[in-house]
Amino acid sequence: MKRLLVSALVLAAAGTGAWFYINQQRVMAAPEVVHAPVSRGSIVETVQATGTIEPIRRVNVGSQVSGVVTGIYADFNSVVTRGQLLAEIDPAPYQLQVQIQEAAIARQTNDIANQEAQLDDLRRQLDRARQLFDRGLQNRVQLEGVELNVKTRESQVESAKNQLVQARANLAAAELNLSYTRIFSPIDGIVINRRVDVGQAVQASMTTPSFFMLSTPLQVLKLTAQVDEADVGRVRPFPRQHLRPRVLQRCRRGGAPERDAVQRGRDLSGLDPRAQHRHAAAARHDRGGAHRGVGGARSAPRPQ
Repeated sequence: MKRLLVSALVLAAAGTGAWFYINQQRVMAAPEVVHAPVSRGSIVETVQATGTIEPIRRVNVGSQVSGVVTGIYADFNSVVTRGQLLAEIDPAPYQLQVQIQEAAIARQTNDIANQEAQLDDLRRQLDRARQLFDRGLQNRVQLEGVELNVKTRESQVESAKNQLVQARANLAAAELNLSYTRIFSPIDGIVINRRVDVGQAVQASMTTPSFFMLSTPLQVLKLTAQVDEADVGRVRPFPRQHLRPRVLQRCRRGGAPERDAVQRGRDLSGLDPRAQHRHAAAARHDRGGAHRGVGGARSAPRPQ
């Protein structure tokens, strides 16, 4: 036992001595001093976020009336302009309704003319009855009977005129429904989806049938990104942001996040590729501004 203890002590002393010997033999390397001229530049701070690039606006184009699709004049990736005809629904049922309402107006007009002629005759009879009554040749009951007939006919004429107004309103509604059979583009843009084809029957009684999905021109896009809660405080609505999407490594896009999106702390929207050209000159002179963005940079002045 004593021999083992002595051996362990000898080995520990030998190891300690060897460690000190090796450390004394090392030569301390001289410190390296790097010289660089004093300059003024930007301190870069990057905010990483994941998002999607999408059009500024999407419009779902549908029909307000039911029927069979008789014509499709736009397809996928078609460039359309505001007011351009995109599709047509069979107008025959709605043309028939227009003709029915036109006939109703004509009939109601003739009815009014007939009742006005009868009213004129009753008024002449009332004048004669008054003359006879003044001469004592007719009693008051007969006079009052003629007056009642005149008032009754006047109310009938007024009612017929109101019915004519209603018939004209029905005609306007029928013509409006007929105009809805032609589907026009509400915006300038591009067709990104088509959901109907010629011969397909659409039903608009419960929901509006969707014909096309349009988007605004793709030269101007919007970046919608989810920013982490820890990084929201580093993003500001102003000044302008420098955004560098990873799918476009060689391109840097200029834009500003929407104020509401930044205040909510969820979405960061606003990517305008043409803003880079409009603000390039201002960016070179504005060295002291702060720039934050999705995959972007923050600049701050460095003292001389």
